[in-house]
Amino acid sequence: MIQAKRISWLGIRTSKFKEIISFLKNTMGLSSLREDETFAELQLHSGDVVEIFSEEAPSNKYFTTAPVAEFLVDDVAEVQKKMEAEGIKFLCPPCTVNNFSWSHFVAPDGNIYGLASGNYDPPRFFFEERKDDYLISTNKILLNEKLIHQFLSQSYWANKRSPEIVKKSIENSLCFGIYFHEDQIGFCRAVTDFATFAYLADVFILEDHRGKGLSKWMMKCVMKHPELQGLRRWTLATKDAHGLYEQFGFKSFHWPERWMEKFDENA
Repeated sequence: MIQAKRISWLGIRTSKFKEIISFLKNTMGLSSLREDETFAELQLHSGDVVEIFSEEAPSNKYFTTAPVAEFLVDDVAEVQKKMEAEGIKFLCPPCTVNNFSWSHFVAPDGNIYGLASGNYDPPRFFFEERKDDYLISTNKILLNEKLIHQFLSQSYWANKRSPEIVKKSIENSLCFGIYFHEDQIGFCRAVTDFATFAYLADVFILEDHRGKGLSKWMMKCVMKHPELQGLRRWTLATKDAHGLYEQFGFKSFHWPERWMEKFDENA
């Protein structure tokens, strides 16, 4: 079974081009990314995109039956092969631009729908910083989940996590990857409500790249991320890296008697 995660994009071709743009912006609160005489790209606060095509717009002329929704999947090309094997007709091979892929198909009701894959996290979460040959980025499409699981499976704190649990933890966290050229060499994630609290977890640098100040650089990037400002409390757990975190204001609990935990050593 194919697992669609969410509807990440909506395309509309309409004879009421200006009217629908005005409605989506002024009534529904979408923001404008791009507008011209025949095409407009609008965005919800979540980061999801709605594209509006006039009747004269040259692209996607097969958008004629209804608004076209794209379902977010892990890999458009792989899912398209499975669906074509089941007799679903696709209108084009997968298209890819800037780590986003998409394709459109005719569903059993005769309407056009789409597949999409790539990083559809809200744009306000995107963060990148470069230093010599290294890159720190919160773009999840760059993450090497196999490498992350491999490292965690040998760590003292996460050696019982399955690949599925690692994947789920990534999906539900703000993640920072460190890359040397194209290869990931470090990682951490913040579990947060983006308002009052954040828990820093799974911090690591591969051994070949240690001793270069990368852990400190990653912590600086985490602490200055624009969506992590003004939080009342940060927490973390460490066995042997207290010196690193103390440089960024972390201390032992001020009131340890107020804290409790429910811990499952087998999870």
